[in-house]
Amino acid sequence: MEKSNNDCNDGAVPPSEEWGVEPVHDREDTRNLGPLSYTGTESDAVRELVPLHSRLIYRSLGDRVRVAKLQMAQQGAMPGGDGPGIMGYDYDTKLRRRVINPAEAPVVRRIFEEYDRNLSCYGIAKGLNADGIPTKRGGRRGAAVVQNILRNRSYVGIDYYGKTRTVWHSKRGPLKEDVPPNEWIEIRGFTPPLVDLELFERVQRKMDLKSVGCRRVGSHR
Repeated sequence: MEKSNNDCNDGAVPPSEEWGVEPVHDREDTRNLGPLSYTGTESDAVRELVPLHSRLIYRSLGDRVRVAKLQMAQQGAMPGGDGPGIMGYDYDTKLRRRVINPAEAPVVRRIFEEYDRNLSCYGIAKGLNADGIPTKRGGRRGAAVVQNILRNRSYVGIDYYGKTRTVWHSKRGPLKEDVPPNEWIEIRGFTPPLVDLELFERVQRKMDLKSVGCRRVGSHR
């Protein structure tokens, strides 16, 4: 004799009766139950699982993106290097490399040469603004913009990838943090040199000396 759909195996008590829950047999009834609600420890567990799930998805996607970018860097390409770029260059979409901008390159060389002649960053910026020479994005220069150019090793053909990385913060989500220089990936060939290496290194030494002098002055105030 066949058992009906309502019979339980081995004569066991149906779970609905054992737990004191009335079974629902009509599909229409389940549609009217409304959204699930949790209380007490169940609610706490759900709140714990939601950010955990998001974090796992974020890390999984982040790992895949990070590996792809790392492979690009190892092949001499700069991940994300197709943006507005830096003064003196344009991005060639076919070559996937920077190429020298003939109108901007002399401005970069002027900045290095003037600093080498002991002009300050402020003085260089003031002279460029007076001559009506805008920044890469069309604005006016300040001393900080000049300083960033002078410190950028891209102008001698050396780029770095991985100066920052994104980490997951339990309460604030993804955050960027600085990476130690010994962990950066050096990329050569992405940016053609604009400045002679000897001139660049000479400028770095002068800037370092001025930085030390400024710190010493500040310590006596």
